[in-house]
Amino acid sequence: MSTDNAKLVKELDLQLASALARMDEAAAGALMADDIVWTHVNARKTDSKEAVFEPWRSGEGSYTSIKPYAVTARDYGTFVVVTGSSRIDATYKGTRFLVDCRFTDVWGNIGGQWLMVARHATNKPD
Repeated sequence: MSTDNAKLVKELDLQLASALARMDEAAAGALMADDIVWTHVNARKTDSKEAVFEPWRSGEGSYTSIKPYAVTARDYGTFVVVTGSSRIDATYKGTRFLVDCRFTDVWGNIGGQWLMVARHATNKPD
């Protein structure tokens, strides 16, 4: 569904991926709800944005790049669902991970501001 909200949120989703790739906590955090539910490709769930950023703060994790593709957005009024795929180059505890995953991001209009409220990513089969 192509609407103004869908177009705006799709752009915000791409901005968030870019901020994460740059490890820009301020920019990424401004686009995420405080109580975001984030499910990583390894099925580790974090219940807040603070936990998403912890590997950067501790030095245990980093991104080299995040490249979304085949991204679509659907507008449901007060929320927008963004789906697509992403190629991620990341390091965690000294191990490099090259991930190609599918994702679903849910954005809510909270007090007039679009924020990501949930993310779920799943590895694509080899």
